[in-house]
Amino acid sequence: MHSRIKLKCFIRIFFMFALSSCAPGAAEQAVKQNQTVEISAPSATSTQPAGTSTATPIPTEIPTVSPATLSSQATDLCTAAFSSSVQGGEASAPLLTMSNNYYDEANPGGWKLTGSSELKHPSTEARSANDVQTVICVEEHRIQVGTYDDGAGAFQVRWNVRVVRWNDGTVVAEENFLGDEPSQMKIGGGDHYGFSPSKEYREWLLNLFAEDSVFVQGSGVSNLALSDDGQYLAITGSDFSAKIWNIASHTVVFEQPGESNILSSFVPAIFSPDGQQMAMVYLGGMNIVDVGKWTTAVQITGIDIWSADYSEDGTLLATGLGWGYDGVRIYDANSGEVVNTFTLDTPVNRILFSAGDAYLIASAYNCDTCLQGQSNGIYIWDFKTGSQAAHIENIRVQDMVLLGNGHILAVAVPKENDIRLYDILSGQQIRTLQGHEAALKAIAATPDGKMLASADESGTILLWNMSTGQIDQRADGYDGISTLAFSTDGKTLAVGSTNATVELWDIR
Repeated sequence: MHSRIKLKCFIRIFFMFALSSCAPGAAEQAVKQNQTVEISAPSATSTQPAGTSTATPIPTEIPTVSPATLSSQATDLCTAAFSSSVQGGEASAPLLTMSNNYYDEANPGGWKLTGSSELKHPSTEARSANDVQTVICVEEHRIQVGTYDDGAGAFQVRWNVRVVRWNDGTVVAEENFLGDEPSQMKIGGGDHYGFSPSKEYREWLLNLFAEDSVFVQGSGVSNLALSDDGQYLAITGSDFSAKIWNIASHTVVFEQPGESNILSSFVPAIFSPDGQQMAMVYLGGMNIVDVGKWTTAVQITGIDIWSADYSEDGTLLATGLGWGYDGVRIYDANSGEVVNTFTLDTPVNRILFSAGDAYLIASAYNCDTCLQGQSNGIYIWDFKTGSQAAHIENIRVQDMVLLGNGHILAVAVPKENDIRLYDILSGQQIRTLQGHEAALKAIAATPDGKMLASADESGTILLWNMSTGQIDQRADGYDGISTLAFSTDGKTLAVGSTNATVELWDIR
């Protein structure tokens, strides 16, 4: 299914810096901002009933469009597009993305099929020559906004975009994007450029062309969660931003603004088991939000929280603490009061309750450049007595999940390809799962523990049948995967990535 192009209006904020010899207003005059795009196609908003999945089948291949087959015709379309008027109309994915670099206006680079991940996305890009429905033509320009003391130029990047139907060359839309100005000071010689407008462009592209199984965050995805009833998807960004989506209507029902990007992995949002609450970390604390009302019921302040997990009955929140706090705090989820602590002398980057809240599992955070404390590895406590039940020493954790009856812990270790399985009652390693050819980035398990999903740095996702330890399905070519999560029924896999999107995959 190809979604039709949708009408959206974006407001962009550009941060301007004063540079020597800078002509005020030059950048603003050189580009049309906040332009309204008139497109006659109806919205493709889902009309499915609440709680149903919009997931698409798990992809099995990456785009393989042949440049030789398409380049000539696409070049003609893009060349004509910038001398034609915008006629409006409908356009559909899959897309073919072309770019032309005009940094040297006298000698542009010529139209080429782009290889830039900033300008295309696997969920919208064509996978074969016969798939192409629409061409996205991007002119890449630069605007000089100043001169540094050494005579080097200070430049902004501008992208002029035309949307062209493949079959008849009709230009159905246009949009312009302006990047940030460069900083006042630069390091090293040569010209200096501000950041490209890739974030705004990517949101525009995906909101227009991606199917309703794709959700746009805005910043790199740090963590995600699906509510037990399948109605909501919670996405947190590496800048502490958060969006809660109603999956069926594909609308944002709650949004938390971003504050900082100093952390990129430890920013959780989790639903309580009864679906009535949601715990959301922000910079310096945590909000406990009433689901549906989307109001803050409890606010925990003055604490750096890196990870969190609800107890099985939903009354308690276990939190792994960051630098300067260290260890674990247990909060009453309804009052926000501290009811217990587990002391370590390093931060805790992952925290889990076992089945029945019998055990609490925490990973002590260490890194190559960190100040090393005495605490290391994974600590397992008897939650009722507070005594240490096991200690898995000298292991660093990229991600970890519980499997089976809740006594098997699957661990992804930074810079390693294999998944380690441990018995939490003894702390002994019982098995490894081998199949990845690159370092692991994320793992997730179905609630019944029968299936495990794992993703690596090369963009490969594997689905493991935990009854046999064998690989059931494989998807390749999805670089930038940062986090994974299963739906409660185990039939949908949410895939978050550093390119600021989440995709829902149907794995049945």
